[in-house]
Amino acid sequence: MMRKLLILALAGLLLGAAIVALIERDAGYVLISYGGTSMQTSVWVGLILWLTLWILIALVLRGFGSILRGKAWMSGWLGSRKVRNAGMLTNRGLISYIEGHWGRARNQLLRAARYSNAPLINYLIAAQASYRLGDQESIREYLRAAESVDSEAGVALELTQAELQLRAGRYEQALATLVRARKNAGKHPYVLELLSRAYEGLEDWSS
Repeated sequence: MMRKLLILALAGLLLGAAIVALIERDAGYVLISYGGTSMQTSVWVGLILWLTLWILIALVLRGFGSILRGKAWMSGWLGSRKVRNAGMLTNRGLISYIEGHWGRARNQLLRAARYSNAPLINYLIAAQASYRLGDQESIREYLRAAESVDSEAGVALELTQAELQLRAGRYEQALATLVRARKNAGKHPYVLELLSRAYEGLEDWSS
């Protein structure tokens, strides 16, 4: 190891001596002209300035890279924090719904929906809370919102809508909804149960 260091030191001294000899023999010159301004210097000073410039550019670019990585990390941290907060707010919304605080539950669930991992649940329960509050327009709005966040949840949406229609005594509308659901879900047991309730409400005993 010491031998390698000694060889490297000796090579460095020889290289330095050679460069000094070249400078003393012929320093050369570099002429830079732009518009009415010109600057003249030796080749070696120009080379040192050129290397310094590139080192400064590399340091600046590295600094910008660190800033961008820091922003990406901060953005990811803030995003995960919002997701955690949305999860806790969703839990509070579900508890409020179970306890019968419909308005509070709906507000909590809707506030959490944007960053929730399962916004479909937020909108479906918000629609249920709207039914409890007698807000028919909001029921339709939140069911549409639920469909927009998960287009493959058609059966769940139809079942929720049919449940609300049955509770409101709108048996014909519930029947139409459940007929669509049965086409999509086949012999889904809960679809059949709701269908029986719809037929019972319509007093269609044969069906």
